[in-house]
Amino acid sequence: MSRSAELAAEADRLIPHARGDPSSEARVRDLLAALMAADEAAALVRICRLWPSLVPAHLRLGEIHWRQGEAESARRLWTQAATLEPGNAAALWHLGQVAEADGRFGEAERLYRAAIATDPDLATAQHDLGMLLLRLGRFAEGWAAHEWRLRTPDYKGPAIPHALPHWTEGPPPARVLVLAEQGNGDMVQFARFLPRLADAGAAVAFVVPDRLVRLMAGLDPRVAVVGRSAAPPAVDGWCHLMSLPQRLGLGAADIGAPSPVLTAEPERVARWDGLLARRPRPRVGLCWQGNPTVLHDRTRSLPFEAVRPLLAVPGITFVSLQRDPVGRWMPAPAGLVDLGARLDADGHAFLDTAAVLTGLDLIVTSDTITAHLAGSLGRPVWVMLRKVADWRWFEDRADSPWYPSMRLHRQTVAGDWSDVVGRIAADLADLAA
Repeated sequence: MSRSAELAAEADRLIPHARGDPSSEARVRDLLAALMAADEAAALVRICRLWPSLVPAHLRLGEIHWRQGEAESARRLWTQAATLEPGNAAALWHLGQVAEADGRFGEAERLYRAAIATDPDLATAQHDLGMLLLRLGRFAEGWAAHEWRLRTPDYKGPAIPHALPHWTEGPPPARVLVLAEQGNGDMVQFARFLPRLADAGAAVAFVVPDRLVRLMAGLDPRVAVVGRSAAPPAVDGWCHLMSLPQRLGLGAADIGAPSPVLTAEPERVARWDGLLARRPRPRVGLCWQGNPTVLHDRTRSLPFEAVRPLLAVPGITFVSLQRDPVGRWMPAPAGLVDLGARLDADGHAFLDTAAVLTGLDLIVTSDTITAHLAGSLGRPVWVMLRKVADWRWFEDRADSPWYPSMRLHRQTVAGDWSDVVGRIAADLADLAA
């Protein structure tokens, strides 16, 4: 038995006798403190049992369950916290998260606003309200609330150039340093706003992770792309990349961009086209898994078994765009071209991937960087989305104003990919006919 299991078992033995007995309660406290270091969730379960009115324990245990995908358990814990302490801002915010994930957007907005009324500095509630408003197309208030992301505890942004003025309002400075942030998909998606900043008269320097410099280099000749390890050029102010829509006052009509936004390196396109030249058309790229470290990736990514029916569609050459070899899931089926670790092996992120996408007839992907890269390259791309998808895909539409070449395939039942895959398989059959 592990040490954590031993501590949990001893706590379980003592808890029924601990209430009202100071010495037993003290012993349980010591056990739970030790267990907390080894297994926080196990300790919190027992804390809630021994002290059922302890609101912070219910809130924290609900957060752990939420991150583990146990939404119903989280909802019960947060409801209990709200019952024990009506008006608790964190409980209201969390219940708003549950409502939004269920597609109950009006209730989610009410709960977020109630949390903010109680605690205006609750950055997580302010930020989630912003994401909800953007989802619903209410851009002016949504972009403003989106700025609260910078104050949320989990935000991990780039190093801030504190010696420079932070551009927060008004016309842009003459020379602006824009800092890439968040995930790779966010960087690719929001890079479209840099030329708009140049249109406003600013000289733009865009700071990105070193491995993304070459991918972004062809964005716009007026945008100087700089790696984070390099010395930035002289500028007059700075801002975050995802703040540009708010700084520039952009609305629903402004989020589109001329297609393509990015281009692949011609020599790489030619090399990958040569490698795939013997494969019959149509050639369809397939990506079903995103970054597993992203919160709720388990609901946006598909298990391999879910996409396997696509491979049975005759007349299609499928090209796996997954970095891990397909053999991780199963032996590569006949007819599937498994590029695996051959993509982007030289340390420059997504250059080979962009070249391969350029030579494909269609890309079918889950909601991950591949979707944004294909859309930014102007390639035909079908995106498989969970029922209540990320805010940027909005609601009740099969197209995307971000990417004219994109079609969205949404779940009709939460957690069930069979309908999405079935519809795509039928469309692929038509493509191959």
